[in-house]
Amino acid sequence: MKSDLLQDAIGAVRDEYIQDADLAPARKKRVWLKWGAMAACLCLVLAAAIFGLKNQTTTEAPTPSGEEFQGAAAQISEGLYIPAVELPETSDDAVYDMIGLVVYNGAIYTQAEDYFGDAAQRVDDLVGDYLGYASGSIDEWSEPEQYAQNFASNVSGEVYAVNGYDTDFRICVRTEVEGENGEPVLWIQFLDHLNGITLKTGEDLFASRLHIRGNVERIQWQSHDDWNWGGSNLQDAELDPDLWEEFLRQVESGTFLCARNSGNQQTDPTSGEASIYDTPNQAHLILTMADNTSVRLRLIAGGYVGYDALGWYFVRIPGEVFDAVYHACGGT
Repeated sequence: MKSDLLQDAIGAVRDEYIQDADLAPARKKRVWLKWGAMAACLCLVLAAAIFGLKNQTTTEAPTPSGEEFQGAAAQISEGLYIPAVELPETSDDAVYDMIGLVVYNGAIYTQAEDYFGDAAQRVDDLVGDYLGYASGSIDEWSEPEQYAQNFASNVSGEVYAVNGYDTDFRICVRTEVEGENGEPVLWIQFLDHLNGITLKTGEDLFASRLHIRGNVERIQWQSHDDWNWGGSNLQDAELDPDLWEEFLRQVESGTFLCARNSGNQQTDPTSGEASIYDTPNQAHLILTMADNTSVRLRLIAGGYVGYDALGWYFVRIPGEVFDAVYHACGGT
């Protein structure tokens, strides 16, 4: 049942991203990952954040408090360590979930933003040096040694660096799929390396890796209800430029926290228990960057700012600046 829900959700998200091409590429092959006790948190929440899964029996969670985050965040004094993915040993005793991936230089890169058709053409000049070929040979029956190979993947296509981004953080898969009339349509998938790393402040992600400040061309927002049900009703944000700059400055200086497991804040969106992601007090920002890429941010009432592809991890910037941006971008 769970795998069917995930597979259906992938199709829904894929269709949402097709803004300029009236087609849907073949669904990605499935992969099942084993995560350690801490890594299970990231995997499950990535599934929830990216695919927007919502168990109908979950109860509404309250807006998280700072104390609920602090316990998990105090694990490492130098910053917050996001555990590396542990690949499966057996099919009997593993905690599994599914997410698109490519293995490169010993690190696992997981799916971030996808671009199809005209949107892919607009970012095609970001495709950099050729790195190798991802055969898409991994599925739930793959042996552990298959995961250890460079360019092991559950997506297929030529793998490239992304101009303007460090390959330690981001790579892409460039391929063509068949359109409804048989014509080739470009598909570019970005994959980010967001596990097995330590993040201390927002600067480590939002500035050093994503290069947000000074590069945002357009700010749009989406209501949580619309996002939750896979809608595409995006609205332009009316934000004073000085307010936005101050917001980003505070995000960059904010400390990373993990909302993984505190009290009744559960890591498993299918558990029937309340999760931080069940609170309706959220806002969703879609940033169009100067290089034509998109960055999706999640704001949760109380000052929490996260990158959608990262899932369970946030910086906190409580105060008037956060509240002003939050409310201007559909926060409730």
